[in-house]
Amino acid sequence: MKLFKIDETSDESLIQEYIDMYLDLINLHYEEAALQGIYDAEHDRKTKEDAIDKLMNPDIQIELVCDHAEVIGYVRYQADHTETEQMIVDDENTGIHIDQLYIKEAWRKMGYGTYMLQSLKETYKKISLDCYYSSDSNEFYQKMGFKPVITKYLWF
Repeated sequence: MKLFKIDETSDESLIQEYIDMYLDLINLHYEEAALQGIYDAEHDRKTKEDAIDKLMNPDIQIELVCDHAEVIGYVRYQADHTETEQMIVDDENTGIHIDQLYIKEAWRKMGYGTYMLQSLKETYKKISLDCYYSSDSNEFYQKMGFKPVITKYLWF
């Protein structure tokens, strides 16, 4: 297994892998939102161009996880400067917020997500992320040591 950063200068085939996985993840999020009765207007605007825009944003880091020659998934994150009582860190290491973490379905539950998060934990003292309350991913994040901090309530 290996993690490596990609950006707009990366090999075209790697960029295409990221774009395909990005669009798969957006569709999964939309399906989850639909199951919960939440309409996600942003979903309708997510395109290949949106994925490319993320590659060109210097504030956003994207890392692919590979096993041998195959891209298995990715993690997308950026600096997180928020401070809460639960997550206080020093000025030198403000931490990150994971925007997206995705493993191809055929490769799930094989340690790739754990590998990505462990690699990030070695570098950052604070890692935050958002996840749908009813998502199966919550169990994984809790096993990795994440603690739920905020509950969002929706009324519609």
